[in-house]
Amino acid sequence: MAHEAQPRGRGFTLIEVVMASAVLGIVVLGLGSALMLAGKAATTGDGPGAGVVEASEGLGLLASDLSEATSFRSVSSTEIGFIVPDRTGDGEGEEITYKWEGHAGDPLLREVNGSKAVAVAALRRLAFSHSTVDRVSGRHDISGEGTIEADKRSPTGSIPIGGTTYAGFSIAPALADDVSAWSVSRVKFWVRATTLVSLGDISVEIWRRGSDGLPTSDLLAISTLPASDIKLTFNWVEVTFKGVPPLDRGEGLCFVFRPKAGLPLVELGALSGVSPSDGHAGLLSIDGGGSWTSFATSSFPREVVGRRITAHTDNDLYLTRVEVEAEFGDTLGERLRLGGRIHSGSGEGTP
Repeated sequence: MAHEAQPRGRGFTLIEVVMASAVLGIVVLGLGSALMLAGKAATTGDGPGAGVVEASEGLGLLASDLSEATSFRSVSSTEIGFIVPDRTGDGEGEEITYKWEGHAGDPLLREVNGSKAVAVAALRRLAFSHSTVDRVSGRHDISGEGTIEADKRSPTGSIPIGGTTYAGFSIAPALADDVSAWSVSRVKFWVRATTLVSLGDISVEIWRRGSDGLPTSDLLAISTLPASDIKLTFNWVEVTFKGVPPLDRGEGLCFVFRPKAGLPLVELGALSGVSPSDGHAGLLSIDGGGSWTSFATSSFPREVVGRRITAHTDNDLYLTRVEVEAEFGDTLGERLRLGGRIHSGSGEGTP
C-alpha cells in the first residue's frame, strides 16, 4: 500500500514515535538475533553459517534504519521506503528503500537517496506487514505580497473630506477557488490638498464590511498619511498597515479616510460617472462615521495590496504497525521476526 510522502521541511510525524517505545524493541531484537546467529556461524566456519552472518547483519541494518524513520514513502510485502533524519550534513532527510525480488536466494537490496542498490543479505523469504489508518491533515500556504484588488486609473473627479464628513470605499475581492482567506498590508489611492496651508494628517482606517456593504463596528487597523505627503495636485500615495487580521473568503473590508483637522480642504481622487465594479463601492458619512451611505455614481481609484492564504486538506495514510519477517540460511533455516507498533500522540489508529 503506497504512502504519500510528507514534505521534508515539516516536523517529525507520528512515525518518529515508532521507536520511542516499540522500535527500541525492534533494534534490540534485531541486534540480539544477529549476535546469536553470528555465534553459530563462528563455530561452523564456511558453509551455511556464513550466509547466516551476512543475513543477520543485513537485517540488523534494516532494524537500525527503521528505528530512525520519521515518515514512510511506501510499504508492500517485499518493499519498504522511508525517510530518516539528515546523515550527510545537507539539512535534508535521507530516503532509504529496502527491496526483495521475492524468490528464495534473492538479495535484500538497500538503496539510499536513489543511488545504486546494494545487496545486504540473501534471503529465502521476506515479508513486510503493516497496519494503517487514514487521517485528514491540513496546511496553509501564504503567498507573497501582491495586488488583491485594484483600479489604477487617474481620477476624473474628487470627493472632499473634513470636519464630520468622511469618505472611503469598500471591497470584497474576487479570489481564486483555492484561496480560503486574505489579508491587507498596504493601500494606495489619490489625494490632494486644496490650500497651501497644511491642516494635518489623514487617518486611514480599516473596518470590517457588513452584509450591506457598509462599515461595521469592528475596527481592524489604523494608519496615518502624513500631511507632508499631501500635495496641491493629485498624488498617488501609499499607506502601510500592520497586524491586520486575515479575513475569510467572502468577507470584505471598508477603508475610511478621516482628516485629523476640521476643515474640508482635502480631496480624494474619484472616477466621476463610473459605476463601481462588483464588490466595490464608494462610501460617505456626513455625521462623523455615525451612519454611512454608498453611492453608485463614482468609483475610487485604488490598489489594495496583501496576501492570499491557500488551505490544503490532505488525506494521509499513517502507519500504525510495521513488522518484518525473514528466513535465511540453508540447512539452518534460521528465522528472524522484527515487529513494532507505532503509537500516535492521541492513541488513535492503534490496532
